[in-house]
Amino acid sequence: MGLFDKVFGKKIADQIKPTCDDDYNRLLNECIAEVEHKNQKLAEEFGLGSFERWDINQEIGELVFSDGGVPKLVCSVTMLGSFSDQSETWMWGWANPSLLEPLTRDTNAVRDYGAKNGIADLTTEKTTATEGEAWALSALACRVLDGLGLYRGPTGNGFVVMMLKEIKRSEQGVGGQPATPPRVGD
Repeated sequence: MGLFDKVFGKKIADQIKPTCDDDYNRLLNECIAEVEHKNQKLAEEFGLGSFERWDINQEIGELVFSDGGVPKLVCSVTMLGSFSDQSETWMWGWANPSLLEPLTRDTNAVRDYGAKNGIADLTTEKTTATEGEAWALSALACRVLDGLGLYRGPTGNGFVVMMLKEIKRSEQGVGGQPATPPRVGD
């Protein structure tokens, strides 16, 4: 079972609202399945999810995973948005003034996709959401932007979701393997 198969004991599919919109729920569930598959491949190939620490450099949009202070993976990312446990809300990256614009620029295309397709969840700056709904919206954004996968980084009061665009091993390599060139997709 994947990390996001269940939230609060319920399947994510059971939490997505509005439940009366079957086509929308089907789309979100397809996107969740795609991200789970992509993230599983990233875990197998790059060890994603196994590192002690992550750090984000907002100026250059770079996410670095490390163990024992040694960088292992360097990823080019887009900050999709953030979820707050306290207010139970999701805020899109394009609407968050605390994030630098280069790190969120790609999320404008998600907002545009929502406007074109009548998906209010993608055009509303901040919305009430469960943890599962925030993940589902991130999965949809990953599809729209053709991302390699998603990373959920814990914060003091929730989490941020970053979409991985490129992944490379650090100069030191990972697991004794030499560094590889940036990866752009499958």
